[in-house]
Amino acid sequence: MRRSALPLFGVKVVDFGQYIAGPAVAMILADLGATVVHIDPPSGPLWDSPANATLNRNKLIISVDLKTEQGLSQAQTLMAEADIVIENFRPGVLSRLGIDFSVLRKTRPEAWASQKSFRPKDGSGDDDDGANFHGQKRKN
Repeated sequence: MRRSALPLFGVKVVDFGQYIAGPAVAMILADLGATVVHIDPPSGPLWDSPANATLNRNKLIISVDLKTEQGLSQAQTLMAEADIVIENFRPGVLSRLGIDFSVLRKTRPEAWASQKSFRPKDGSGDDDDGANFHGQKRKN
């Protein structure tokens, strides 16, 4: 099937996702024809796993240092053109780096941002990164 015949052809996605949840969502969007730019830190994926080959299929993968002014500028330029932005960092990580989804929503109200957190709504577990792959039960 021609890529241009896929249902999400023309949709632009920026994928800041790491581990499984974020990249899996972006993988499905890419499979459906979206143009997905996956952003990894300069040191490479945070999760060194063979699963990355599957989770990042059909994506353009770039390395961006979000802790530098140049990297932040690159990310903001990509986001300004995106229809969808995906991230699954701990709450507050991107805002500490200078990426603010409330600003994106004001400048691009049609853009959609996906932020996934596995933390309880009551605030417990704020020190937990939510990426425990073993499914261990939380010890209180």
